[in-house]
Amino acid sequence: MNLCKIIRSGVIGFLFLCGVENVMSEYIINLAWTPNSENVSHYCIYRSANNDSSFIMLATVAHPDTTFSDENVKANEHYYYVATVVSIEGLESGFSNVVDTLIMISRIEGLSAISGNVIDGKVTLCWSTTSEWNNYGFEVQRYNSESRIFEKIGFVEGHGTTSKINHYHFIDNDIHESQCTYRLKQIDTNGDFVYSESIHVNVQAAIEYQLKQNYPNPFNSSTQIRYSVADPGHVELILFDITGHEVTKLVDEFKNSGHYWVLWDGKNSEGYKVASGVYYYKLKTTEMTLLRKLNYVK
Repeated sequence: MNLCKIIRSGVIGFLFLCGVENVMSEYIINLAWTPNSENVSHYCIYRSANNDSSFIMLATVAHPDTTFSDENVKANEHYYYVATVVSIEGLESGFSNVVDTLIMISRIEGLSAISGNVIDGKVTLCWSTTSEWNNYGFEVQRYNSESRIFEKIGFVEGHGTTSKINHYHFIDNDIHESQCTYRLKQIDTNGDFVYSESIHVNVQAAIEYQLKQNYPNPFNSSTQIRYSVADPGHVELILFDITGHEVTKLVDEFKNSGHYWVLWDGKNSEGYKVASGVYYYKLKTTEMTLLRKLNYVK
């Protein structure tokens, strides 16, 4: 991030920052100024690590040239510049306005490739770094096949600046597709960012037909029912009372392979609260039928 403060000066006009170049990981600060065409011999460029009077002359630039490139700079260092104009008689003016530059560069070394493991229907992403500079963190993104864009699904905070090896992980427990594509957006403390390479995780191989115990159980307001579908097809999730009478149908539609959840608020298909007691919920597909019991307490 480059910060440039420009104040009008009657001596040399304006001194301003043209930009910062990155050439083979070496940084160059480019300065320019408004020319002074009256009785000018050359210009003097000064630099300091502090915004005070401790400026040291770096170079002279012959008139009429009005640019200078400082190639002796480092990342993550603060530099202040001023300039003066020297007349043909050898008289030097006072300082121009101060240009304030801050090169904030984030480097992530030894960023390993992301790995993805599927455990109990959840994808665990892992990666590591050997050292970091100004690393704000990692935005975890997953590809949405419907919108055809990567979307943010989480964030993992970085370690700022460190020379230690750091290991990271993120768990994606909201899977709805048989194959997921992930990437990282590494963000600097100054807002700059880069993307990692994307990886594909085959969730299909780890998905089995499952009907999990509702939570909470017993419940008195609403409860969550999770289930998994191994193969695409029509799915029904039906609630029964202890006599076998159908109370309501929570799911009745086509589902792709994936993990799902649904809430039941204790109401029947007509919208009325049912009586307290034991109920059964059944997952029915073309492949199999699974059944569990729950307890509703008003």
